Amino acid sequence: MLGVERRLLAALAAVHPAGMTEAQWAVAAGRKRKGGTRSTYLSSLRTAGCIERRGEKYFATADAIHALGDVVPTLPPPGPELVAFWKPKPSGVGPMLDALTEHYPNAISREDLAAELNLAAAGGTFSTYVSRLRSPGLVEVNGRDIRLAPALMGDAS
Repeated sequence: MLGVERRLLAALAAVHPAGMTEAQWAVAAGRKRKGGTRSTYLSSLRTAGCIERRGEKYFATADAIHALGDVVPTLPPPGPELVAFWKPKPSGVGPMLDALTEHYPNAISREDLAAELNLAAAGGTFSTYVSRLRSPGLVEVNGRDIRLAPALMGDAS
């Protein structure tokens, strides 16, 4: 198994028996979501019986867990440790996650969040960071308001 395949597989194994959406999986594995190379690795893992797709989520199989050997990574429990796990995954978003964690469970307006981060709310950098967090479901956006996804803090609300 190639290093990239192992990294992809380890990201899924970390949440076993749960699965991840394609966006969550790509971010957790530190890979781009789209591209021919990724498709090749996914095909190889699927053919080897290491992953399966059910609905919108991908899951590691028992064969995958076996292929990884004795060291299967696990995600930290919901709360600040899980937020810390995700901080370095999407590039540049750590300060935004910190600010959203401080405000949790409340939402904050785009303008107020941007001001806290010394960014322009209508600027490309701010929008890119929000997108990087929204795509894998790490934040919720409701109109002009943004808040940390409750699942990161172990809250089902």
